[in-house]
Amino acid sequence: MKRTKVWLFIIGILASIILTSLLINFTSRLENAHKNALNNQMKEHFLVKSTQVKSQLNLLSNHMTSISAFVESTRKDLDFDERFERFASNNQSLLKGIKNYSVAPNGIQRYVYPLEGNEETLGHNLYDDPRKDVQDALQRMQETRSVVINGPYPLRQGGQGLVLRSPIFENGQLWGLVNVVVDLDYLISELSLDDDPYFNYTLGTENTAFNESASLSGESLQTIAFPYFDHIIVFSGLPKHTQWPIVSYRWFRLLGFVSIMSILLLYTLLLVRNHHLDKQLLHASYYDALTELPNRRKMNEEIQSLIDQSTHFFLIYLDINNFKELNDVHGHSMGDILLKAFSSRLKKAMLPDNLCFRWGGDEFILIYVLPHSPDVLLELKSKLRHLESILTDEYHLGSIRYPLRLSMGITQHPTMSDQIDGLIQQADTAMYHAKLVDHTSYAFYEAAMFEKSEQSLQISLALRDVLQKKGLTAYFQPLIDINSGRIIGAEALARWLDDKGNSIHNPSEFIPIAEQTGLIKKVSFCIIQQSIDLIAMIREKFQIDFPIAVNLAGTEIDDELIQWIHEQMDVKNLPYSLLEFEITERMAVAAIPQMYEHLNALRSDHFRISLDDFGTSQSTLRLLQDLPIDIIKIDRRFVNGLVSADTRDATIIRSILALARELSLDVIAEGVETKTQRDLLIQFGCKHAQGYLFYHPQPIDQLLHLLDDSKN
Repeated sequence: MKRTKVWLFIIGILASIILTSLLINFTSRLENAHKNALNNQMKEHFLVKSTQVKSQLNLLSNHMTSISAFVESTRKDLDFDERFERFASNNQSLLKGIKNYSVAPNGIQRYVYPLEGNEETLGHNLYDDPRKDVQDALQRMQETRSVVINGPYPLRQGGQGLVLRSPIFENGQLWGLVNVVVDLDYLISELSLDDDPYFNYTLGTENTAFNESASLSGESLQTIAFPYFDHIIVFSGLPKHTQWPIVSYRWFRLLGFVSIMSILLLYTLLLVRNHHLDKQLLHASYYDALTELPNRRKMNEEIQSLIDQSTHFFLIYLDINNFKELNDVHGHSMGDILLKAFSSRLKKAMLPDNLCFRWGGDEFILIYVLPHSPDVLLELKSKLRHLESILTDEYHLGSIRYPLRLSMGITQHPTMSDQIDGLIQQADTAMYHAKLVDHTSYAFYEAAMFEKSEQSLQISLALRDVLQKKGLTAYFQPLIDINSGRIIGAEALARWLDDKGNSIHNPSEFIPIAEQTGLIKKVSFCIIQQSIDLIAMIREKFQIDFPIAVNLAGTEIDDELIQWIHEQMDVKNLPYSLLEFEITERMAVAAIPQMYEHLNALRSDHFRISLDDFGTSQSTLRLLQDLPIDIIKIDRRFVNGLVSADTRDATIIRSILALARELSLDVIAEGVETKTQRDLLIQFGCKHAQGYLFYHPQPIDQLLHLLDDSKN
């Protein structure tokens, strides 16, 4: 009996050891699995950050090319110092990470902007600089004839910086160089690298020429390299935690000497807990943390499954047009609140299939699985109208009331492509074209769109060059007293002309591109300046007050523009009421509160505000209540349909005129092209009009000639 008990004890010990060993082996595998899953998540996070860094580097690269071209083309001008200061000032306001610019003919830094805080730099001879890294950079710059980079190193103003140096050659000889100092700390802060929850990041250079590649070494240090001129920019991330946040199972291994029943019980509890952790990790790997929408990984699997099953579906690339304005004015936290609210609406609108994914930032991918049929496009458009009505309804963000504008690009499988990347690229291209077209929020992909994208890029580059050199030309379409035929004002319209006065690009082509690329503010400055000059010229020559209306896109209206307008009008001693600003209904519907404030400020100073394209949106009456409007312009689509007094368009125009009289608003009918339209407008009581029936847009000299004839 005693021997039996001993054997039972030994068997119990052996059984406990065996079970404990099995448990230790099993928990070790669990820990490794969790580590691998989290490691993959960390790598994906790092790759997203590296993409943002690459985008910023590309922006700096384009900026360096731009300033080098500017210096090379204007360095011999007598007013180069003034032009350089204006150029640097404008560009520094666009690229906040730039600390200063300098131009060094023969190595001597003669032109520095801003000068304040950089006085020691002025007059410094870089060719005699004792620092070895500077001399090495200058030598490499002459050998490669390309941009070189110094740094990172401490800045005098504090923080870390990079210096980009670009050579300027004249007749094959080095004339001098352009220097741009980049605030590396600002760059890191702008990309939210300094408060990243996962990594401590570094950014540096490596002078080895090889193709772009990425390496993810081990489970700790993450690095990726980008070619940048003749340098390699190395972006690295070191995890902030030396150990992964894995639930420890070591305590469980101490149960080897506990009874078999206790081990089995605890083992069961472990399995339950492990299942819960796996579910959390699985959810984190497939869903976006902010919006709780499926992420790119989930999207790829879902779309690939549809492709494998040869399913007919539409892929929509959706972008929030005015999201950046909210972030810029109210901060990223308010932007996050909006994204959460937007995503909540999106999920409800996409039920029951709920095939919507966050692509990144303010961009989303939607999938509509619709059987192929003759009416499938009509069905899709109906769904998109319903979706848009839900997503663009005003968002109440605390005290802020914020409407949204959307742009959507659409492609379909398998008609257009059977590859995920191809479908997304097509939808992205179509979305870009939707941004350029008024009165629509979506566009279907067409093969010709890729070529149009290339054309848009070329137009934007050429427009930037034209605005830097001579600017656009303002033409003026006369405003007519419809009863007398007398010219009583004009509307300024931007024209892009060559040296012979021939049109290069239509405004419908370059104005949307200017809005998308941020050049619209320079366009507005250019046209407003010519309009103010013309008002002053007419006042002096004809002794009359001649009002001129200027179109605004909305995004360019800010304190700087308003102050500049006041200064220009005051210099010429002109009444503010002679300058009128036109905004479209489409822009007004999507306007942020700050634009309303700026318009109210202009109106309070007696500048006149007109609402263009009146009657084309669903919020027409609300705009009359919210905006400080003086004038409404009847959209040309209503005027075009004015063929008799009993048409629907005639009824609409009479209603608009009656409403305007009740609100004491002036009315202008635009697009008048026939005598029938003119006569009916006179019959309805409309006093002012524009259109080809009266005059086409005129250059300044021709408009002055018309006014001279009218006076005589």
